[in-house]
Amino acid sequence: MDKQAEYKKFMSTDPDLEAFDNELKKYVDMEAAIHAIPAVHNIGCMSLETNPVKNSLRSEAQAWKSQYSKNLHAQARDEMQELQDRMKDYSQKLERKVNDLDDVRDIMAVLKQIRDRESQIEYQIVPIEEKYHLLAKNGVHVDKEEFDDLNHLRESWKRVKTQAGVASDKLIDKQTDLKDTLKKNVKDFVKDAKSFRTDF
Repeated sequence: MDKQAEYKKFMSTDPDLEAFDNELKKYVDMEAAIHAIPAVHNIGCMSLETNPVKNSLRSEAQAWKSQYSKNLHAQARDEMQELQDRMKDYSQKLERKVNDLDDVRDIMAVLKQIRDRESQIEYQIVPIEEKYHLLAKNGVHVDKEEFDDLNHLRESWKRVKTQAGVASDKLIDKQTDLKDTLKKNVKDFVKDAKSFRTDF
């Protein structure tokens, strides 16, 4: 049986996490059943050595399990990386100094994005955690750094939300200064426009 073709067929059903769990469990159970077969099987006066067949069957079950777990792992890793990149982008934009109205507009846009996507991001974290939990439950190796990133995902999101609150407070504090600067710039513009008209 072609593993890739079967996997594509499986993915075409738009499987949820429970479907992945069932597939992985099927192969884990198969491995356990193969392991339980005695190394020697006696039939009357004949003694059959089962280890070569067991090893071959175990290899095949592991290959199938690996097919599903590698793809689930890649999916979980990509989703986590995308979320981390978005949080890092938000964080960098919120650290920007507020010097003029363009900076205010940019920070306001980021604050709006964070507000608009807050529940969506919270909702995205749970399936990522569940995928990694499923991988761990089925004995799939995941690097320690990756698990550390997963464990810090919620903390990173809390930091971004806290940073957004601080940025919002800074905008409120700067509001008076920026309003005064804007008024001065408008007065200067009106003065320059009058001067221009007079000279023209």
